[in-house]
Amino acid sequence: MRKFIAWLPLLLVLFWPLYAHAIINVEDISISEPDEGISGQADASANGNSGNSNKLGVQAGIFLQSRHDKHINIGIVSYAYGKSQGRTYINRGFLHARHRLRLSRAWSVEGFLQAGKDDFARLSFRGLAGGGLRWRIAYNPGRQAVYLGLGAMFERERLKSQSRATDALATNALRGNTYLVLKHQLNEHARILSITYYQPDVSNAADFRLLENVALNVKLTESTDLKLSLEIRHDSRPPQQVKRTDITYASGIEFHF
Repeated sequence: MRKFIAWLPLLLVLFWPLYAHAIINVEDISISEPDEGISGQADASANGNSGNSNKLGVQAGIFLQSRHDKHINIGIVSYAYGKSQGRTYINRGFLHARHRLRLSRAWSVEGFLQAGKDDFARLSFRGLAGGGLRWRIAYNPGRQAVYLGLGAMFERERLKSQSRATDALATNALRGNTYLVLKHQLNEHARILSITYYQPDVSNAADFRLLENVALNVKLTESTDLKLSLEIRHDSRPPQQVKRTDITYASGIEFHF
């Protein structure tokens, strides 16, 4: 496992020129548990996409969290937009709110709400409401952490109409929501986060989504990081005329406060 983690930064750099897309993860890059009070991070990235769009653009986001005793509240805003030769080629974003309650040293319960859009995936609106349990499998403050999330979510989608597309423009689904988080401090200056999501439709196991996101943060100053991220997302049953798999990356600066 340690050898795999040590090779992840090199793999990230090797794949970086090939694909493009930007995303903010709903998992804090920090390895230690948050301190009491309010903290957060903001980032700005140059990004692009290979899959359902093939252009360059910019993206920005902010991650806020507050901790009071056993309660943690998280809020995230992310938006990306761009134009090329007078045409919009990136227009996507989401809002995410999450509450987490620690039940014991190993277990927490959490609930979340999310709303988002992505014009180039024909998604005019996606709303999520869900929750579940979070298990802290391993934890070494400032060095490494492993978490497993087990839960479910209700999903509401509205699609943009498209010529020659015959799929339903509004759908509801109940999905499982399982995720695995790996955090590791590589050295004094660099740390890495990997998070894997698996989200099957509970009524049809053939309809599922997979997401792998890897982020490498390299410390520049006490409050500023260079951030590189790589994402692979797969939808086994995407909207018509939308590709099943997008492989994406982003590079930018992240500010902590």
